[in-house]
Amino acid sequence: MNRFLKLAAIPIVTFAATIPMAHAAQAGEHAGTIVVTSASEMERWQSNATRRLNRALDRDPTARSATPSPGIVQVAFTLDADGRPANVELLGNSSDRVAARSAKLAVRRMGDLSDVPVTNPDEVRFLANVIFANDRAERRELAERLAQSERARIASGGAPQAYIVLGG
Repeated sequence: MNRFLKLAAIPIVTFAATIPMAHAAQAGEHAGTIVVTSASEMERWQSNATRRLNRALDRDPTARSATPSPGIVQVAFTLDADGRPANVELLGNSSDRVAARSAKLAVRRMGDLSDVPVTNPDEVRFLANVIFANDRAERRELAERLAQSERARIASGGAPQAYIVLGG
């Protein structure tokens, strides 16, 4: 599989997902709301974290023995006391078990993410969107499907769960 096509890639819905969090925090609507200290800092942090996720995917030992099927894998996680990914859980998978295993392993290998520019990182949930594709056209199609599903998730309003989004 071409390295470019396995990337979690440029965050398509990243900034859109942080706007509701910052807006709610500024409005003081909820106690314990995630407060983003700076939108540009957040964009830089998300870009750097996505690159770390991509490097972790490139180092995946399972990719050498089995190729993931095309699809989208969504992995949610929090940070432990050392700033490392913890409570890693699969939220969605339109691919196969190989892709799910690769995505979860890559998230665990991202290392220290404690520099996330929010006031309360221990209350933050993260969502890593990983796209596996065989070619650029397939990747574009999957990225559009992911963007549509993220717009729907953000707009749903039911049981709001704020995430800082990586990849996509």
